Amino acid sequence: MTALRASPRVAWLAFAISLVALSASLAIRSEVSVWVSTAAAGAIGIAATLVTTRIEVRVSPRWIVIGAASGLAMAIATHVLYPIGVAIVPGLEREVAALYDELRAPPGPRAAVPLLLLVVLAEELVFRGLLVALLERWGVKRSAVLVAATALYTVPQIAGGSLVLIALAIACGALWTWQRQLSGGIVVPLITHALWDVIVLVLVPL
Repeated sequence: MTALRASPRVAWLAFAISLVALSASLAIRSEVSVWVSTAAAGAIGIAATLVTTRIEVRVSPRWIVIGAASGLAMAIATHVLYPIGVAIVPGLEREVAALYDELRAPPGPRAAVPLLLLVVLAEELVFRGLLVALLERWGVKRSAVLVAATALYTVPQIAGGSLVLIALAIACGALWTWQRQLSGGIVVPLITHALWDVIVLVLVPL
């Protein structure tokens, strides 16, 4: 469960600060190591969320299994669909290769797994924790929460300028927000997100 511990105005300010930090981290990733920039932004997002939001983490075997199974299914689907995407989308393979080149920045993807998980945690806390709590506090309808949270999740990727990451943010953001709504907490989307990132970005790259 997620509830605000600060006034809505302060909580919205915390979300705005987190959004700007995450957007800037992707906008400057070609000048600074993507691991350094996103980890710094992630730390800001985590701090901003925890100061303004009370996150009650309820872990059950059922949600762990669902999260892990979803993450594995997403990774498999990504590998199955990628060759199809390459065949029909000009330049897709080149753009994906460029993104993987960025991940090879020091300390490299395998050594940077803790930083990757920090960023995943930050995104879930900010977008599926703080943001969803704020939208629900406003009385926004469930379907509108899904659309709004997904749209705002794409903003950092738009700042980063990668069409591939924008498309992924739309698809993944919708799924992870739906998981948040279905389960009532961030545990399922957090596990799904973390497992998919580690598999696709580190263990079994495209």
